[in-house]
Amino acid sequence: MIRYRPHLEGSAARFEPLWALAASSLIILGLLWPSCSAAFYPGLLAASFLIVARPCSRWTAYAFVAPYFLLLGLAVWQPVFPWITGLLLALLLGELAGRLLYLLLRQAGHLRLLVLPCAWFCFYYAFARIPGFNRMQMIPLLAPVALRTEALALCAAWGPSLVLFFLAAIAGALILLVLRAAGCRVGDQRTVVLAGALLAAGCLALGIGLAGYRAVPSSGRTVRIAVARGVPSRGSSVQTAEELAQYHQTRRDAYLALDWPADADIYVLPETELGLWDRQNRIDQAYRDAYLSLARQLGGLTVLCVTEGDSVSQTDRHFSALLLDDTRFYGLSAKRFLVPFSESDRYTPGTRFDVYDTPAGKVGLAICYDFQGPTAGKLKANGAELLLAPFNDSGFGRVYQHLHRTSVVMQAAQLALPVAMANEGGIAQIVDGRGRILAERNGPGTGVIDETLMLDSRQSLYLLFGRWAALAFAIASSGWLFFLFASGMVCFFRQRTIRKLAGRKDRVD
Repeated sequence: MIRYRPHLEGSAARFEPLWALAASSLIILGLLWPSCSAAFYPGLLAASFLIVARPCSRWTAYAFVAPYFLLLGLAVWQPVFPWITGLLLALLLGELAGRLLYLLLRQAGHLRLLVLPCAWFCFYYAFARIPGFNRMQMIPLLAPVALRTEALALCAAWGPSLVLFFLAAIAGALILLVLRAAGCRVGDQRTVVLAGALLAAGCLALGIGLAGYRAVPSSGRTVRIAVARGVPSRGSSVQTAEELAQYHQTRRDAYLALDWPADADIYVLPETELGLWDRQNRIDQAYRDAYLSLARQLGGLTVLCVTEGDSVSQTDRHFSALLLDDTRFYGLSAKRFLVPFSESDRYTPGTRFDVYDTPAGKVGLAICYDFQGPTAGKLKANGAELLLAPFNDSGFGRVYQHLHRTSVVMQAAQLALPVAMANEGGIAQIVDGRGRILAERNGPGTGVIDETLMLDSRQSLYLLFGRWAALAFAIASSGWLFFLFASGMVCFFRQRTIRKLAGRKDRVD
């Protein structure tokens, strides 16, 4: 195993946990506020320096990962999980992640440069795909760079997890090479070769991504889309069916009164209940007539949200997005992924991923938390050229609202799937198939944004080969990290056994 010469001697070494905390804080600062996104880069470089320059202590590893999990618990999980479960879960996972990172860095030897990039990659790759885990909203570490062309190009070719790996690996390689050039004895020749290989791999991946990104056709079939942001009226509690119908009508009228463009092809309303839908059509005919009237007054294809149920069986209550125009109902898509402990207690998740052939193109529907799962990917696989997405981020703060929108942007680039996102409380945006935000609206109050958007039926580089590269790398990196973990645990138990035997011998003597 390589012996690294410490760069922090004596009393300075005792401040390593504080330095790790500062590095993590800079990264989080870049995550939280778009105006401070540049802080992400020095934070990443500082973290790479601490890992590359010398073997870090357990407290240093914990100080680096704990702020992220604490933020995750306070800003995201706490509003979702009951009581203080979200905060306790964040503290527990932060402690476990710190111990695991420390163990992996100890065992990696001259390959320690790869530990943090591989750990971040596996963490996000697993959370996005393991059933159950993918329902736990994560804070994407790519948020500070998600709107940059280079990041979108990489994402379109390799997916967000590999983009995160390349960013962390390149940062570590640059720090190591700079330290070596400055005369510091960091690593050995094998470590330098590894750093050079990582830089070359990153440049090659970026070149492939940019080539594919720039080869996207600039012309094609277009539609004009208008989406709403905000909720005009919260209303009050209702007691009877007549009061509920009046409540829904008031909300529909309030949205209808917004300044909608007259010539849009598609109108998208936020994730707000605007009526009921009975699959037996026994108690909702007045609602259906009202929906058609709303679409007729708007003048185009319309998406709105309703509570769907069955008046006969009274089972499978869904929260669904309804797609219609002034003459027909194209379909109803139930929300597939529900917010744990709130929506999951009131609704049944949907299981269908239908794509609707409309005059405006092949359209898929996804509602807010659907983006936590494979919904967008399945709709793309079923032929969707455009995704219409009612959102409701009103239950979360501005931090989450900013981070949530970046997830949509990255998925749009990754899948070559344009997204029109209306939002009750948060950021409404229209994103093209390259992940570029064409229009957005945030802040208090209600309003409408509209933009001309090109439909996208192509297969992104990620769908062609990037997802298989990510899968192969996930198998290789997780296998290597597990080997490091297993060897570390073997060493731990061996040392504990030796200490026990030594203690018994001392007592006998």
